[in-house]
Amino acid sequence: MKFVKGSLLLAGAAVLLTACSVTAAPPAAKDVPVGVPTVSVGPVPTSSAPDPTDAKPNGARTVDVAIIKGIHKGARVTWVAGKIVKAEVNNVNVVPVDGAQEETAEISADATFFDPLECEKGQGLKLDAEGLGALECSSEEYQNLSGHYGTRIVINERGQVVKMADRYHP
Repeated sequence: MKFVKGSLLLAGAAVLLTACSVTAAPPAAKDVPVGVPTVSVGPVPTSSAPDPTDAKPNGARTVDVAIIKGIHKGARVTWVAGKIVKAEVNNVNVVPVDGAQEETAEISADATFFDPLECEKGQGLKLDAEGLGALECSSEEYQNLSGHYGTRIVINERGQVVKMADRYHP
């Protein structure tokens, strides 16, 4: 048998590659023979559009940007999922997510409400690290604000709103 210089190294690499397996998710340790390398490619995204909610297995979720349609007697809130887009005037606008449906949820009795400017009079503009309002409002104060902008809504596992925080918009 005649070998060309370097062919033994190439043959060894071919054997190593044939021993590798590519899986969509990491296999359980019991499924892989000892010494056999595996390559994980991770989950493949099914859509390039961002999910407007952050759903959790227990039903709790966060609607990152919502367009508030109404707060009904402090007991329920109605909204449409939104997204923030660049605008020629005032830097950004909030617009509905394509295909978003109007949603309504009960407001929990212990829900908290935050606004960047109008609650806690005399405090001035106050934002948290994510740019959301950090001035706490009573339910009544929040309901009576002049407008809500790009509101983040946090919903518990029972489907109740437990936190609402508006974004600042000049």
